[in-house]
Amino acid sequence: MRVSGSGKYWKASIGADYLVTGDRRPLRLESPQATGIVPSAHFADPTLSIGKQAVLTRESPVAATVGVIVEVMTERGREEQLPVGRSIFDRIRNETNAEFAHFAGEEGEDVFATLYLRERDVCVPEHLLGDDVLMDVRALFYPVFDGIREELQERHGREGFIWIAVDPSYEDSTFTVMCTDERVLLLYWSKAWNFYWQSEEEMAEELAGLYETAAAGLLAARAERKDDAGAGEGL
Repeated sequence: MRVSGSGKYWKASIGADYLVTGDRRPLRLESPQATGIVPSAHFADPTLSIGKQAVLTRESPVAATVGVIVEVMTERGREEQLPVGRSIFDRIRNETNAEFAHFAGEEGEDVFATLYLRERDVCVPEHLLGDDVLMDVRALFYPVFDGIREELQERHGREGFIWIAVDPSYEDSTFTVMCTDERVLLLYWSKAWNFYWQSEEEMAEELAGLYETAAAGLLAARAERKDDAGAGEGL
């Protein structure tokens, strides 16, 4: 791959099969030439933007947005996303089924499965509704993104605070934002009655993708802070 520019350092590995962008869409490499650390704030050709499906050879220029972490991932690396998703999945299940969780449920009920693994055409199952539907919708979304946040902090440390804001709606899409003081890490929206998955595997896979997007933004924000601090020291 030809690269130009300098600045941010994007992790890469030798012999990889895919270039995985911040939005988790893989670009297959026909002749991967990534070696160690690829220094770049811009790749060469603006006609190929990050996240675009394309076959790349070692002569192919690629373009990327400043500040997005790009990771070269092998097939094995793609398989290793599942444990990340499964870890977040377990965090959400534990939080949702905790003794003093928002949704009490019936005796012996797996509230997590009721909320996230069963098809429904209502915002929240009727027997779980409280006095404030908006609070219930918020409580449906919040544990999912809190699980992603906890995974980020465990894997990357608690440097700075990660905020979660949920704007609930029982009539239209609920919007969720995860951010630091400097950068939006995730922007997600879904109608509450569509906020469930067909299987544990499907949920874990999507959670892994959301995590990778947020992790890319988090690492980019921290790199920018270090760059700014270094520039300040040089003045």
